Amino acid sequence: SQKDGYIGDGLLNFAAITRLTRELHDQKGTTKLEYGRENTQAAATARQELDDERPVIMQISGHFFVAYEQEEGDFLIKDPAYTYTHFSEHSTNLLSTRTFTPTNTDLSYIIITHDPTISLQLTDHLGQVVATSHTDFITSPETAQSSPLFAILEFAKPANGNYSITIQGDTFSNYSFDLYTYDLTGEVTHTKHGGTIGATGATYQLNYDKNSPSTTSLTYSWPSFKTDVNHLFAKHHITKYYVTQSLTQYTSFAENLDDNDQLALIDRKKTLVNWFMRGISAESKQLLLERLQLLEEDL
Repeated sequence: SQKDGYIGDGLLNFAAITRLTRELHDQKGTTKLEYGRENTQAAATARQELDDERPVIMQISGHFFVAYEQEEGDFLIKDPAYTYTHFSEHSTNLLSTRTFTPTNTDLSYIIITHDPTISLQLTDHLGQVVATSHTDFITSPETAQSSPLFAILEFAKPANGNYSITIQGDTFSNYSFDLYTYDLTGEVTHTKHGGTIGATGATYQLNYDKNSPSTTSLTYSWPSFKTDVNHLFAKHHITKYYVTQSLTQYTSFAENLDDNDQLALIDRKKTLVNWFMRGISAESKQLLLERLQLLEEDL
């Protein structure tokens, strides 16, 4: 019944469990748990957690199970799909270890799920990459059929501030992603986003606040519009140079104009895009009109 309980094609969203532990804490005084994921040091993390008497969730290709104790270099496990009692019986590599650590402080998180055919990064206000995506899927032990591959980005305990979500992919391809922002207490805000990718990709500004709901907006600029037009010409989606000249004229200083003059320029560019019957593809027209609409909405 929770809007963030499952992500992708039926994969459990582990971050949602933190909110459950907080609700149980509020009702019964039990301990709140903080979710974590470790990829590169998965086995070492599992051993440390088990030394501290905390069971962990282990991930192998397409499957998850619980490890609750160590035994002579192996892990004792509880597996809902197999009768195995030891990790080694799976005869495969450990991909990640998921942990739930007692905490009384910060349950905040940023999680993004998306199609793995696109590239997605999360950067901070300094332009530093703070998180990238990894792919997940689940496999049925009965049929051996796997769910569609999907990508997930997880960023624990983000600081308040502005972040950029940058998307890259093939020109004219459609994209979509789900954004889950968790506040200090584990309460979630879920939003869906999507559109068409141009030469400059797509960039969203995320104003994250762990004390209140966060906001997200798609951003675009006149330099990006010029880059899109030039890219379409270079890729022969615009075949006439005069079309490129007409569409990029005045864009170099457009951001210095006041709002009324920018609106007039946007209207002129829309008219030109619709007016050119030759030398510009239908996909290019649609993309440029969408981008001009973004410029108008930003004013």
